[in-house]
Amino acid sequence: MALSVPDAASPASPQKKSKGRASVSEAISVLAELFPPEFHSSLFVVGGAVRDHIQGKLFQDLDLVTKLPPEQFLQRGFDLVGGNSTSPILFSTHPRFGKIEVTVLPPEQSLQDDLLRRDFRCNAILMSLDGVIHDPLGGSEDIRLKRLYPCRTTSLRDDPIRFFRALRFASHGWNLSPGLCELLSPAEVAVLERLLQPIPVERFTREMSLSMLGGAPWRFFALMGRFQLGKSFLPEMFGMAAVPVAPSSHYGEGNLLKHALACLRRISPLSADPAARLATFFHDIGALASSDGPPPWSRKYHQTGCDLVRTMAVRLRLPERTARAIMAAVTLHRAGGRWQELQQSTRITLAQRALKSGIAPFFPLLVAAVNGKTEALPGWEIYLELVRLSPTELGMDAPALALMTAAQRSSLIMQYRHRKLKLMENLNKEQEEGVAER
Repeated sequence: MALSVPDAASPASPQKKSKGRASVSEAISVLAELFPPEFHSSLFVVGGAVRDHIQGKLFQDLDLVTKLPPEQFLQRGFDLVGGNSTSPILFSTHPRFGKIEVTVLPPEQSLQDDLLRRDFRCNAILMSLDGVIHDPLGGSEDIRLKRLYPCRTTSLRDDPIRFFRALRFASHGWNLSPGLCELLSPAEVAVLERLLQPIPVERFTREMSLSMLGGAPWRFFALMGRFQLGKSFLPEMFGMAAVPVAPSSHYGEGNLLKHALACLRRISPLSADPAARLATFFHDIGALASSDGPPPWSRKYHQTGCDLVRTMAVRLRLPERTARAIMAAVTLHRAGGRWQELQQSTRITLAQRALKSGIAPFFPLLVAAVNGKTEALPGWEIYLELVRLSPTELGMDAPALALMTAAQRSSLIMQYRHRKLKLMENLNKEQEEGVAER
């Protein structure tokens, strides 16, 4: 099947060019200048770059496949980076569109064989340098329908991480085809779970993290739960399904996993920060410890939750910022839910802790999502501005502070903050009244 290449000058949705992202047509123009015309029909762009091109998107990083001899690439500045026991792989970089990786197929392997070894049909489309798209598996139609169909029935067994890659696509609006779901029967899932054991956890974490950037990140965890695959990587998530939650205005989902999914769904349109989304999803992880454990508002409950987060963060190799955000959500979200009832000193302390842990920018959104509200923490920005002020900015005498004990210093700073807070609230009220009058 051969199709004319769409005009890259008028993509479906024009996008601003940026370093590291380019159009496939631009990349092909560069490569066409590097290789003589007689090679153009034998050198193919493949994978995500072609998929992005068909969708009218820019790509980052370029994968090529060919049966040309490696010497043709070595002569043009490519480096041989692999292929001692597999097909030769060559590598280069371009200042405009990033890395270029070329797989040289052995004589006995056809291009069709290479496409069948790939994950999904949407990623198994070739584009030659002479301007022709080759789509023998029908991936273009899958792209149009935004569906994921495996290239062959052994696709997931070939690399079980492809299941989580499919979930990542799902979080960005794609659907799992019936053909893919057929490869996820209970018996097959048991096989795949065993095959996942030796795979580095970083590969799973990468797919999970990229899923948190999608428009529907909750689908990653929901589909893990549906197919019951990934227990070796994220046992906490599967344990959440067994924890019932008490009925309330915001705990109406039946179990902890359903509640976590609902919270993640609520925060997704409010914040695109992956750390905010993961912190919201795991905010009640302390409930996994035991149904007979300490009450959820106790210090011991918070400590248990933080211990679980540390264990999970080490296993998944989570970034420190993400781990700190989840732990802060565990310890602070319940106090945030009672914001209107808190005394000023407690609010100030809560703002300090949120700021120190790095969740201050999205903490009100997290609290709103957890409690099923449209807004939360009125006056939060004033409290944040207050706790950012140094003792000197509060009008305190630095030399006098240095002579005090820690307890005396802390008490006096809190007194000054209370005074400053009253002034800030009065000023804010006057500004709001002035705007209303205008």
